[in-house]
Amino acid sequence: MVIAIGGEHSITAGIVDVYRRASAEPFTVIQIDAHCDLRHEYKGSIYDHACVMRRIADMGLPILPFGIRSICKEEPDLIKHNSIKVILARQIAQDPNWIAQALASISTEQVFITIDFRWN
Repeated sequence: MVIAIGGEHSITAGIVDVYRRASAEPFTVIQIDAHCDLRHEYKGSIYDHACVMRRIADMGLPILPFGIRSICKEEPDLIKHNSIKVILARQIAQDPNWIAQALASISTEQVFITIDFRWN
């Protein structure tokens, strides 16, 4: 089991990459977040917080974002092209079967969970 705690969500791509290189088993990255973070670049950087899951998707790993309440205009094309199952926050609030649907979309035995949250 690997546990990493950071102060910035953008560190996740590096941690996932190291774990991917060291792991003999394929894994899905489960993302608990309000945003998809699938932008190619943001504020001139491809490593910005808003791009972290795009970097992970670029590694060829399956991802499962859930709790999403906001998607930027460039993300739907990537979501469709890569057949990414996105569990929206409103679906969680309205659909009692969201957990079963999320679990059914995971194609690997192993998972890596990343949680983005803000302390105020």
